[in-house]
Amino acid sequence: MDRRRRLRSAVIAFWNAQSVRNKRDELLAFIERYRVDVVLLSETWLDSVDELKLPNFETYRHDRPTFGGGVAILCKRWIDHMLTPTPALTTLEAISIVVNFEQGPVKIVSAYQTSSKSLVADDIHRVFDSNIPVIVAGDLNAKHPSWNSTKDNKRGRELFAIVEATNILALGPKDHTHFPHNGDPSDVLDIALTKDIVHDAEVWSLAEMSSDHNPVILSLNGDEATRDLLSHSVTCWTDFSLKVGSSVPALPD
Repeated sequence: MDRRRRLRSAVIAFWNAQSVRNKRDELLAFIERYRVDVVLLSETWLDSVDELKLPNFETYRHDRPTFGGGVAILCKRWIDHMLTPTPALTTLEAISIVVNFEQGPVKIVSAYQTSSKSLVADDIHRVFDSNIPVIVAGDLNAKHPSWNSTKDNKRGRELFAIVEATNILALGPKDHTHFPHNGDPSDVLDIALTKDIVHDAEVWSLAEMSSDHNPVILSLNGDEATRDLLSHSVTCWTDFSLKVGSSVPALPD
């Protein structure tokens, strides 16, 4: 008998892992600590021979055929969900599932836009081409003050133009998410884009786990207990940026 259940609320984590290899234990501890329902990973750096399995989670992944990149989704097994086809894309890497909430189905997309290639507007339109609500989250390498980046870049201006012309909403945490190993200033790179979501949504950047990107929590219809847990876990990004200044240099994306 199928015991999968629909969700009323959800905790979704998205994280640029800069290789999820050998990070299983810390990822699992993070999931348990924040009661995460769905994990969206980018820059997994997995080959076809690599496993990505966590207890009580279903894994869906799209590996880049060359070094670097790659995206994945981990979803709790008891959640009513299914893998859904991802359209052909030009530069955006993505994988999608549909999660059934009490309020109706929602398409959830783990996305990664490499910094070495231009943002293609059609890619964004294609992942949002759906007759149900959509959430796209990950490292889009797009900066804009509208989602709390301190400055903008070309991809950010292009994405902002798409957001302004559609009913897509962009959500970025108030604390920075990316702390470059090369000494460049930290900023917000990891964001969520939503369309037609009926849930109350909040995003939080948490200074945890071993990457030059913080994991970000997207809370949908979060209760006070979830909000209190997240608000007490946020670390001042200016202090955290000093801690990572001597980290190992980043590898190519």
